[in-house]
Amino acid sequence: MSNLVVDQGNTRTKAAIFEGHDLVEVCTSGNDSALRMVEQLHRKYSAQKGILSSVTHQVEVWDFLQNNISASMQLDAATPLPFHNSYGTPQTLGKDRLAAIAGAFHLKPQHSSLVIDAGTAITYDFIHKNGTYQGGSIAPGLHMRFKALHQFTSKLPLVEADPNLPITGSNTVSSINSGVYFGMLHEIDGFISNYRKYDSDLFVFLTGGDAHIFEKNIKNSIFVAPNLVLSGLNSLLEYNNAE
Repeated sequence: MSNLVVDQGNTRTKAAIFEGHDLVEVCTSGNDSALRMVEQLHRKYSAQKGILSSVTHQVEVWDFLQNNISASMQLDAATPLPFHNSYGTPQTLGKDRLAAIAGAFHLKPQHSSLVIDAGTAITYDFIHKNGTYQGGSIAPGLHMRFKALHQFTSKLPLVEADPNLPITGSNTVSSINSGVYFGMLHEIDGFISNYRKYDSDLFVFLTGGDAHIFEKNIKNSIFVAPNLVLSGLNSLLEYNNAE
C-alpha cells in the first residue's frame, strides 16, 4: 500500500511516496505548484493513505488529500504519538520539529536521540530512550546570521557560507565567514558534547537544508538524514492507521 506524505513549509513543499516504511520517491516544489506535484504523485502511485504537515494557511493540498484519499490526516498538536510529549506548550511546538522527532524515534527507538535541523532556524530536539520527548533549543540558522550582520550594520556585506575558508579571516568577507560558519559549527559540536555528558549512548541526527554544509566538519559522530521529517510523518501515518 502506498502512502502520500506532504511537508509544506513557508515557501517550499516536499512530498514523498512510501510503501510501508520504505521511501520510494521524493519531490520538491515551490508552494505555488505544490498541489500539482501532489496530484501527479497520487496519479502515479494511487496512494491509499495520506498525511500533511503544513505551516501555511493554504488549504488546496489538504482539500485534495481529503477528497481523494479516504485515510488522510493532518499533523497537529492533538495527533496521537507513539512517544510521550512532555513539551510544556505543545500547541506552539513546530510541526517540523515534532515530525523529525517522530522520525528519530522510529529509526532508533532504543536510543536517546538528538535531532539537529539546520534550516532557516537551527533547532535541537531531544528524545530520551524511555520514549519521552523533553524539548530542545531554537537558534538563528546559518543564512539568518549572515543576513543579521548585513542588515544591522552599515558596512558589512552579505556573505555566503564557505566551509573551505580558514578559521582565521584575512579580510572582511572571510572574517564574517569565520565568525558565522565556524561559530555555528562549534555550537553544533558543543550541543552534541553536552547532551552526550547526559547520555553517552546518544544518537545524533542531522537534517535540514543546510545539513550538507556542516556534515563533513562536525567532530562528533552524526547520522545525516535529509528526509527525516518525511520519514517521521510517514511513521505517524502508519501509527495512526495500524490495524
